[in-house]
Amino acid sequence: LRRQRQMCIETGATLILGLSFVSLRASSSMQAATLSGMAQCIGYTLAAIGPTLIGRIHDAQGNWHATLLISASAAFLMALFGLYAGRNLHIGKRA
Repeated sequence: LRRQRQMCIETGATLILGLSFVSLRASSSMQAATLSGMAQCIGYTLAAIGPTLIGRIHDAQGNWHATLLISASAAFLMALFGLYAGRNLHIGKRA
């Protein structure tokens, strides 16, 4: 029960951070709405397609090797994009 509470707090904090990052990078409310819409569109599309695609790959391969490689590669790419997106600047302004 203690671990479940901790996971709930961590998940909630992650959600709040994700929503905050959009407004921290935008220089206007219109830009924040556009960025939020784009992020949600891509995120929900990947969340809808991902499990089905991974399941089909697992069924075709008969093991988890390819699916785990895909997941690890996606995590690595997200970390790289996170480092790039985490720079201290607003969208539309040059570094």
